[in-house]
Amino acid sequence: MNVTAVRAALASVALVVATALPTSPPAVAAGWASDELPDLVAKLLPSCVNITVWRYAEVQMPADGSVTTQTAMPSKKEFFGSGFIATTDGYVISNKHVVRNGISYTVTFADGRVYPADFVAQAEAYDIGVLKIRGSNETWPAVKLGDSDTLRRGDPVIAIGNPLGFQSTVTTGIISALNRDEGLTEFDDYIQTDAAINQGNSGGPLFNAKGEVIAVNSALQTATEGESNGNIGIGLAIPINDAKFTVLALKARLEGENWRPAYLGAGILSISPELAAAYGLAGPWGSIIASIRDGGPAALAKLRTGDIITTLNGKSAPDTRALLREIIQTKAGSTVKLGVWRDGKLESIPVTLTELPADYSLPTFLAGGAVAKPDIPASALANFGMQMAAITPELRTKYKLNAGQQGAVVTAVTIGGDAANQSIDAGMVIEKVRDAPVSAPEDVLKSVASEREQRRPFVPMLISSAGGRRWVAFQLQ
Repeated sequence: MNVTAVRAALASVALVVATALPTSPPAVAAGWASDELPDLVAKLLPSCVNITVWRYAEVQMPADGSVTTQTAMPSKKEFFGSGFIATTDGYVISNKHVVRNGISYTVTFADGRVYPADFVAQAEAYDIGVLKIRGSNETWPAVKLGDSDTLRRGDPVIAIGNPLGFQSTVTTGIISALNRDEGLTEFDDYIQTDAAINQGNSGGPLFNAKGEVIAVNSALQTATEGESNGNIGIGLAIPINDAKFTVLALKARLEGENWRPAYLGAGILSISPELAAAYGLAGPWGSIIASIRDGGPAALAKLRTGDIITTLNGKSAPDTRALLREIIQTKAGSTVKLGVWRDGKLESIPVTLTELPADYSLPTFLAGGAVAKPDIPASALANFGMQMAAITPELRTKYKLNAGQQGAVVTAVTIGGDAANQSIDAGMVIEKVRDAPVSAPEDVLKSVASEREQRRPFVPMLISSAGGRRWVAFQLQ
């Protein structure tokens, strides 16, 4: 019960999974009042449960504290979390980090009834786990699930859970923000709330004013080390639409289906403000294609590197996380319409998504850029602070470039220059400047000069490295 699970350390705050006791009282979160609120809460409480998990002592890796195995010890420990009844036959939705590695489970209702439960499944990427209440033919009071896509900042919410072991605690607040990225998955979409969420609230429901579950409470931000690690008004919850999809996928696998997510066959990167300006977009909304896999859906649909995907089936996809969620949650074999910004105008391009190939793992891998290691002085300033050369057999060997690699290879970068600041290093290859293919440094210089003549604020370049391809925008004006 006195265990703190730290999910990620941010500059001045720590992201703590809500399953352990804090060392000091939580801060008070803002709430909302309504004459109808007590009656609503009374209707919701029977569907909410407190979860007790027994685990053996865990062996942990010293470097990062991640669990590797369990050791059967004479003494077992209790861990606490929350959940809610999802179906009338007793399936309970909670967090994966609540139900993982348990040897026994019980669920406790607000009226004090206690039932044993069994582990059913847990997701691979999302923090979602499922239990089943054991050995009773009772019809359970299931919650009503809402639509998290309709949420707005300022919407009132109710959190019910088991914080610090205080069973069936009710707190209220509002939705503070949407689509928060905590770096836990490649498709993070957390809802932020100021409703008081503490360690032990994990897996509990976040309700809207209609009494519908719109999210699964999952984590919280805490103060800096040495201060209170309780609630400071920043709680994080998984949107219920993501949870619905995850549970359906788990159900399909349990029923023997070889479920695989849909696949686009393109490497994508979120648009930066600089790339948005370079391509004439009103803002940094969308995903730019950095690479296309031969024979994949994107290639067959004649998508191109440099295309910017802004919507899928008319639904906005403002970043790669949103686009990945829409692709993964689309049935493989479906034909979707992508809104694509190309050559200064928006086009609608149909693409038939296929099943994620066997050689791709879950979650989908997105390559990142290398860390720049500048090795020439600022006085040797070249174009954007980088020196380029045509790819010769010697340079191909030196930088371990593929036999088919085309473009202008970067041979050095200026300390503190534009290229270094964009994490470009020697050995990376410039393949395109906007839509123009590059085979030699002269192609880069010619295209950049053309961009300057057109008085464009930024010039986009497609950079290839061992980690994959990415688009980089250099400032011109």
